[in-house]
Amino acid sequence: MAAPESSRFAERLRLALGRANLSRALVAQRLGLDKSVVTRWASGAMRPSDHNLTALSALIGERVPGFSRAAFEGPEDAFAALVGLPAAMPDRPDAHRPGSLGMFLAEAREWTEPHLDDLEDRFAGLWVNFYANLHLGNGIGAAIGEIWRGPDGLEARFRNGASGPGRLGRSGPIFATGTHFFMANSAPRRNRTFGAVLCVGTERRTALMDGIIMHPMGSRADQPFAGRMLLLRLGPPEPDWAKGDRRFWAAGTYVEQLNEEGWHERLPAALAAAFQSPSSPMGTLIHPDTTPFLMAEYEIGVRNLPPERAALRDAVLAVRAAFAPALDGLVGA
Repeated sequence: MAAPESSRFAERLRLALGRANLSRALVAQRLGLDKSVVTRWASGAMRPSDHNLTALSALIGERVPGFSRAAFEGPEDAFAALVGLPAAMPDRPDAHRPGSLGMFLAEAREWTEPHLDDLEDRFAGLWVNFYANLHLGNGIGAAIGEIWRGPDGLEARFRNGASGPGRLGRSGPIFATGTHFFMANSAPRRNRTFGAVLCVGTERRTALMDGIIMHPMGSRADQPFAGRMLLLRLGPPEPDWAKGDRRFWAAGTYVEQLNEEGWHERLPAALAAAFQSPSSPMGTLIHPDTTPFLMAEYEIGVRNLPPERAALRDAVLAVRAAFAPALDGLVGA
Protein backbone atom coordinates (compact mmCIF):
# COMPACT_ATOMS: atom_id res chain seq x y z
CA MET A 1 0.00 0.00 0.00
CA ALA A 2 1.28 3.46 -0.91
CA ALA A 3 2.31 5.74 1.94
CA PRO A 4 0.04 8.76 2.59
CA GLU A 5 2.75 11.11 1.28
CA SER A 6 3.00 9.11 -1.97
CA SER A 7 -0.77 9.05 -2.39
CA ARG A 8 -0.93 12.81 -1.85
CA PHE A 9 1.84 13.40 -4.37
CA ALA A 10 0.17 11.03 -6.88
CA GLU A 11 -3.16 12.85 -6.61
CA ARG A 12 -1.54 16.22 -7.15
CA LEU A 13 0.47 14.86 -10.06
CA ARG A 14 -2.67 13.56 -11.77
CA LEU A 15 -4.41 16.90 -11.31
CA ALA A 16 -1.37 18.88 -12.50
CA LEU A 17 -0.97 16.72 -15.62
CA GLY A 18 -4.65 17.13 -16.39
CA ARG A 19 -4.44 20.91 -15.97
CA ALA A 20 -1.37 21.00 -18.24
CA ASN A 21 -3.04 18.67 -20.77
CA LEU A 22 -0.04 16.32 -20.51
CA SER A 23 -0.47 12.59 -21.00
CA ARG A 24 1.78 10.17 -19.16
CA ALA A 25 3.15 8.99 -22.48
CA LEU A 26 4.17 12.54 -23.42
CA VAL A 27 5.75 13.14 -20.00
CA ALA A 28 7.76 9.94 -20.36
CA GLN A 29 8.88 10.96 -23.83
CA ARG A 30 9.93 14.47 -22.75
CA LEU A 31 11.82 13.17 -19.69
CA GLY A 32 13.41 10.23 -21.50
CA LEU A 33 11.72 7.61 -19.31
CA ASP A 34 9.61 4.52 -19.80
CA LYS A 35 5.88 5.24 -19.59
CA SER A 36 5.53 2.67 -16.79
CA VAL A 37 7.69 4.88 -14.54
CA VAL A 38 5.32 7.85 -14.91
CA THR A 39 2.36 5.51 -14.35
CA ARG A 40 3.92 4.37 -11.06
CA TRP A 41 4.34 8.00 -10.01
CA ALA A 42 0.69 8.71 -10.78
CA SER A 43 -0.50 5.61 -8.92
CA GLY A 44 1.51 6.37 -5.78
CA ALA A 45 3.66 3.25 -6.15
CA MET A 46 6.83 5.36 -6.21
CA ARG A 47 8.01 8.96 -6.18
CA PRO A 48 10.36 10.53 -8.73
CA SER A 49 14.00 11.12 -7.90
CA ASP A 50 15.12 14.64 -7.08
CA HIS A 51 16.40 15.13 -10.66
CA ASN A 52 13.21 13.78 -12.24
CA LEU A 53 11.00 15.82 -9.91
CA THR A 54 12.78 19.01 -10.97
CA ALA A 55 12.45 18.11 -14.66
CA LEU A 56 8.80 17.07 -14.22
CA SER A 57 7.93 20.34 -12.44
CA ALA A 58 9.64 22.38 -15.16
CA LEU A 59 7.68 20.52 -17.84
CA ILE A 60 4.37 21.24 -16.09
CA GLY A 61 5.47 24.84 -15.52
CA GLU A 62 5.75 25.32 -19.30
CA ARG A 63 1.96 24.98 -19.49
CA VAL A 64 0.78 26.06 -16.02
CA PRO A 65 2.11 29.54 -15.15
CA GLY A 66 3.68 29.71 -11.69
CA PHE A 67 3.95 25.96 -11.22
CA SER A 68 7.12 24.69 -9.52
CA ARG A 69 8.14 21.61 -7.56
CA ALA A 70 7.10 23.42 -4.37
CA ALA A 71 3.49 23.02 -5.51
CA PHE A 72 3.65 19.30 -4.75
CA GLU A 73 4.28 20.00 -1.06
CA GLY A 74 2.43 23.28 -0.47
CA PRO A 75 -0.98 23.95 1.14
CA GLU A 76 -4.07 22.42 -0.42
CA ASP A 77 -5.74 25.76 -1.21
CA ALA A 78 -2.60 27.12 -2.90
CA PHE A 79 -2.32 24.01 -5.07
CA ALA A 80 -6.04 24.11 -5.92
CA ALA A 81 -5.78 27.73 -7.04
CA LEU A 82 -2.67 26.98 -9.10
CA VAL A 83 -4.33 24.23 -11.13
CA GLY A 84 -7.72 25.93 -11.35
CA LEU A 85 -9.67 23.83 -8.84
CA PRO A 86 -12.09 25.14 -6.20
CA ALA A 87 -10.76 25.30 -2.66
CA ALA A 88 -11.14 22.08 -0.71
CA MET A 89 -14.55 21.66 0.91
CA PRO A 90 -14.82 20.30 4.47
CA ASP A 91 -15.78 16.64 4.58
CA ARG A 92 -19.50 16.17 5.22
CA PRO A 93 -20.85 13.17 7.15
CA ASP A 94 -23.40 12.54 4.38
CA ALA A 95 -20.84 12.69 1.54
CA HIS A 96 -20.30 8.92 1.69
CA ARG A 97 -23.91 7.80 1.82
CA PRO A 98 -24.92 5.34 -0.92
CA GLY A 99 -26.52 7.34 -3.70
CA SER A 100 -24.90 10.63 -2.72
CA LEU A 101 -23.05 12.78 -5.23
CA GLY A 102 -19.90 12.55 -3.10
CA MET A 103 -20.00 8.75 -3.15
CA PHE A 104 -20.68 8.64 -6.88
CA LEU A 105 -17.77 10.96 -7.72
CA ALA A 106 -15.41 9.06 -5.41
CA GLU A 107 -16.34 5.72 -6.96
CA ALA A 108 -16.20 7.11 -10.50
CA ARG A 109 -12.66 8.33 -9.86
CA GLU A 110 -11.60 4.92 -8.56
CA TRP A 111 -12.73 3.03 -11.65
CA THR A 112 -11.63 5.58 -14.23
CA GLU A 113 -8.25 6.80 -12.99
CA PRO A 114 -6.32 3.51 -13.14
CA HIS A 115 -7.19 3.22 -16.83
CA LEU A 116 -7.23 6.89 -17.79
CA ASP A 117 -4.40 6.56 -20.32
CA ASP A 118 -6.20 3.73 -22.10
CA LEU A 119 -9.51 5.59 -22.00
CA GLU A 120 -7.89 8.76 -23.33
CA ASP A 121 -6.43 6.84 -26.27
CA ARG A 122 -9.78 5.16 -26.88
CA PHE A 123 -12.04 8.22 -26.71
CA ALA A 124 -10.10 11.51 -26.87
CA GLY A 125 -10.02 13.45 -30.12
CA LEU A 126 -12.15 15.47 -32.51
CA TRP A 127 -15.43 13.85 -33.54
CA VAL A 128 -18.42 14.55 -35.73
CA ASN A 129 -21.70 13.58 -34.09
CA PHE A 130 -24.66 12.46 -36.22
CA TYR A 131 -27.96 12.49 -34.36
CA ALA A 132 -31.65 11.99 -35.04
CA ASN A 133 -33.21 15.44 -35.26
CA LEU A 134 -36.98 15.75 -34.84
CA HIS A 135 -36.79 19.37 -36.01
CA LEU A 136 -35.64 18.05 -39.40
CA GLY A 137 -38.66 15.79 -39.67
CA ASN A 138 -36.77 12.82 -38.21
CA GLY A 139 -33.79 13.73 -40.37
CA ILE A 140 -30.15 13.56 -39.33
CA GLY A 141 -28.33 16.50 -37.80
CA ALA A 142 -24.58 16.91 -37.40
CA ALA A 143 -22.48 18.51 -34.68
CA ILE A 144 -18.80 18.77 -33.95
CA GLY A 145 -17.58 17.21 -30.73
CA GLU A 146 -14.31 17.17 -28.84
CA ILE A 147 -13.15 14.90 -26.03
CA TRP A 148 -9.99 15.65 -24.08
CA ARG A 149 -8.26 14.94 -20.78
CA GLY A 150 -8.97 17.60 -18.18
CA PRO A 151 -7.91 18.05 -14.53
CA ASP A 152 -10.55 15.58 -13.29
CA GLY A 153 -10.58 13.08 -16.17
CA LEU A 154 -12.21 13.09 -19.58
CA GLU A 155 -14.31 16.09 -20.63
CA ALA A 156 -16.28 16.89 -23.78
CA ARG A 157 -18.01 19.69 -25.65
CA PHE A 158 -20.33 19.69 -28.66
CA ARG A 159 -21.22 22.43 -31.11
CA ASN A 160 -24.09 22.28 -33.60
CA GLY A 161 -22.77 25.06 -35.79
CA ALA A 162 -22.99 28.87 -35.74
CA SER A 163 -19.99 30.93 -34.69
CA GLY A 164 -18.33 32.11 -31.52
CA PRO A 165 -17.89 30.48 -28.09
CA GLY A 166 -21.28 31.84 -27.02
CA ARG A 167 -22.90 29.33 -29.37
CA LEU A 168 -21.44 26.28 -27.64
CA GLY A 169 -24.04 23.53 -27.55
CA ARG A 170 -23.40 21.15 -24.68
CA SER A 171 -20.42 20.36 -22.47
CA GLY A 172 -19.69 18.25 -19.42
CA PRO A 173 -17.63 15.51 -17.78
CA ILE A 174 -17.30 11.94 -19.03
CA PHE A 175 -17.35 8.88 -16.79
CA ALA A 176 -15.70 6.09 -18.77
CA THR A 177 -14.68 2.51 -18.25
CA GLY A 178 -13.83 -0.22 -20.72
CA THR A 179 -15.58 0.45 -24.01
CA HIS A 180 -18.39 2.64 -22.60
CA PHE A 181 -18.63 6.25 -21.59
CA PHE A 182 -21.42 8.23 -20.00
CA MET A 183 -21.48 12.01 -20.36
CA ALA A 184 -23.51 14.32 -18.14
CA ASN A 185 -23.91 17.69 -19.84
CA SER A 186 -25.67 21.04 -19.78
CA ALA A 187 -26.58 23.57 -22.47
CA PRO A 188 -25.63 27.18 -21.54
CA ARG A 189 -27.89 28.67 -24.21
CA ARG A 190 -30.89 26.58 -23.12
CA ASN A 191 -31.17 27.63 -19.49
CA ARG A 192 -28.53 25.04 -18.53
CA THR A 193 -30.91 22.20 -19.40
CA PHE A 194 -29.47 18.88 -18.39
CA GLY A 195 -28.74 16.11 -20.85
CA ALA A 196 -26.91 12.81 -21.03
CA VAL A 197 -25.05 10.74 -23.61
CA LEU A 198 -24.29 7.03 -23.48
CA CYS A 199 -21.83 5.69 -26.06
CA VAL A 200 -19.98 2.46 -26.67
CA GLY A 201 -16.78 1.99 -28.65
CA THR A 202 -14.33 -0.85 -29.10
CA GLU A 203 -11.56 -2.46 -27.07
CA ARG A 204 -8.99 -0.86 -29.31
CA ARG A 205 -8.87 2.75 -30.50
CA THR A 206 -12.34 3.62 -31.68
CA ALA A 207 -13.11 5.06 -35.11
CA LEU A 208 -16.91 4.97 -34.82
CA MET A 209 -18.97 5.02 -31.61
CA ASP A 210 -22.61 4.18 -31.25
CA GLY A 211 -24.99 5.52 -28.64
CA ILE A 212 -28.01 7.48 -27.51
CA ILE A 213 -28.52 11.09 -26.50
CA MET A 214 -31.16 12.22 -24.01
CA HIS A 215 -32.31 15.77 -23.24
CA PRO A 216 -35.49 17.85 -22.92
CA MET A 217 -37.25 18.99 -26.07
CA GLY A 218 -36.61 22.73 -26.54
CA SER A 219 -37.38 24.62 -23.36
CA ARG A 220 -40.05 22.17 -22.17
CA ALA A 221 -38.48 20.15 -19.38
CA ASP A 222 -41.53 17.87 -19.29
CA GLN A 223 -40.97 16.62 -22.85
CA PRO A 224 -37.97 14.25 -22.78
CA PHE A 225 -36.29 13.25 -26.02
CA ALA A 226 -34.03 10.27 -26.65
CA GLY A 227 -32.50 9.44 -29.98
CA ARG A 228 -29.83 7.56 -31.83
CA MET A 229 -26.37 9.06 -32.35
CA LEU A 230 -23.10 8.09 -33.98
CA LEU A 231 -19.71 9.60 -33.22
CA LEU A 232 -17.11 9.39 -36.00
CA ARG A 233 -13.50 10.23 -35.16
CA LEU A 234 -12.08 12.97 -37.38
CA GLY A 235 -8.68 13.32 -35.77
CA PRO A 236 -6.56 12.72 -32.67
CA PRO A 237 -6.53 15.00 -29.61
CA GLU A 238 -4.60 18.26 -30.01
CA PRO A 239 -2.15 18.82 -27.09
CA ASP A 240 -1.90 22.54 -27.85
CA TRP A 241 -5.14 23.94 -26.39
CA ALA A 242 -5.10 27.17 -28.46
CA LYS A 243 -4.63 25.25 -31.69
CA GLY A 244 -7.24 22.70 -30.63
CA ASP A 245 -9.70 25.47 -29.86
CA ARG A 246 -9.26 26.96 -33.34
CA ARG A 247 -9.71 23.50 -34.82
CA PHE A 248 -12.92 22.95 -32.86
CA TRP A 249 -14.55 26.20 -33.99
CA ALA A 250 -13.37 25.78 -37.59
CA ALA A 251 -14.92 22.32 -37.67
CA GLY A 252 -18.16 23.65 -36.16
CA THR A 253 -18.41 26.36 -38.80
CA TYR A 254 -18.08 23.76 -41.51
CA VAL A 255 -20.70 21.54 -39.84
CA GLU A 256 -23.12 24.47 -39.91
CA GLN A 257 -22.52 24.82 -43.63
CA LEU A 258 -23.10 21.11 -44.16
CA ASN A 259 -26.35 21.23 -42.21
CA GLU A 260 -27.61 24.11 -44.34
CA GLU A 261 -26.74 22.15 -47.48
CA GLY A 262 -28.76 19.13 -46.37
CA TRP A 263 -25.82 17.12 -45.07
CA HIS A 264 -28.09 14.29 -43.87
CA GLU A 265 -29.19 13.65 -47.45
CA ARG A 266 -25.57 12.96 -48.47
CA LEU A 267 -24.56 10.80 -45.52
CA PRO A 268 -23.10 7.48 -46.79
CA ALA A 269 -25.67 4.70 -46.76
CA ALA A 270 -23.67 2.54 -44.35
CA LEU A 271 -23.97 5.29 -41.72
CA ALA A 272 -27.43 6.57 -42.61
CA ALA A 273 -28.82 3.06 -42.09
CA ALA A 274 -28.12 3.43 -38.38
CA PHE A 275 -30.97 5.94 -38.12
CA GLN A 276 -33.70 3.82 -39.67
CA SER A 277 -35.19 3.20 -36.22
CA PRO A 278 -37.19 6.33 -35.37
CA SER A 279 -36.41 8.50 -32.37
CA SER A 280 -39.22 9.52 -30.10
CA PRO A 281 -40.18 12.51 -27.96
CA MET A 282 -41.47 9.91 -25.49
CA GLY A 283 -37.95 8.64 -24.97
CA THR A 284 -37.68 5.41 -26.97
CA LEU A 285 -34.17 4.18 -26.23
CA ILE A 286 -32.01 2.21 -28.64
CA HIS A 287 -29.37 0.24 -26.77
CA PRO A 288 -26.00 0.70 -28.48
CA ASP A 289 -24.82 -2.86 -27.75
CA THR A 290 -27.34 -4.24 -30.25
CA THR A 291 -25.90 -2.42 -33.28
CA PRO A 292 -23.21 -3.47 -35.79
CA PHE A 293 -21.79 0.01 -36.40
CA LEU A 294 -18.82 -0.07 -34.03
CA MET A 295 -15.44 0.06 -35.76
CA ALA A 296 -11.92 -0.10 -34.36
CA GLU A 297 -9.31 2.21 -35.84
CA TYR A 298 -7.12 -0.68 -36.96
CA GLU A 299 -9.91 -2.11 -39.14
CA ILE A 300 -9.57 0.84 -41.50
CA GLY A 301 -6.22 -0.48 -42.69
CA VAL A 302 -7.18 -4.17 -42.81
CA ARG A 303 -7.49 -5.77 -46.23
CA ASN A 304 -10.15 -8.31 -47.12
CA LEU A 305 -12.73 -7.09 -44.62
CA PRO A 306 -16.17 -8.75 -44.88
CA PRO A 307 -18.37 -6.80 -47.33
CA GLU A 308 -20.51 -5.15 -44.66
CA ARG A 309 -17.43 -4.02 -42.70
CA ALA A 310 -15.72 -2.83 -45.88
CA ALA A 311 -18.77 -0.71 -46.70
CA LEU A 312 -18.67 0.81 -43.23
CA ARG A 313 -14.92 1.47 -43.53
CA ASP A 314 -15.46 3.18 -46.89
CA ALA A 315 -18.18 5.36 -45.33
CA VAL A 316 -15.84 6.37 -42.50
CA LEU A 317 -13.12 7.34 -44.97
CA ALA A 318 -15.61 9.23 -47.15
CA VAL A 319 -16.83 11.36 -44.25
CA ARG A 320 -13.30 12.10 -43.06
CA ALA A 321 -12.30 13.11 -46.58
CA ALA A 322 -15.28 15.48 -46.75
CA PHE A 323 -14.07 17.33 -43.65
CA ALA A 324 -10.32 17.43 -44.19
CA PRO A 325 -10.07 20.10 -46.95
CA ALA A 326 -12.30 22.58 -45.12
CA LEU A 327 -10.28 22.42 -41.93
CA ASP A 328 -7.07 23.62 -43.55
CA GLY A 329 -4.98 20.70 -42.38
CA LEU A 330 -5.93 21.06 -38.70
CA VAL A 331 -7.57 17.64 -38.55
CA GLY A 332 -5.53 14.49 -39.05
CA ALA A 333 -7.07 11.44 -40.69
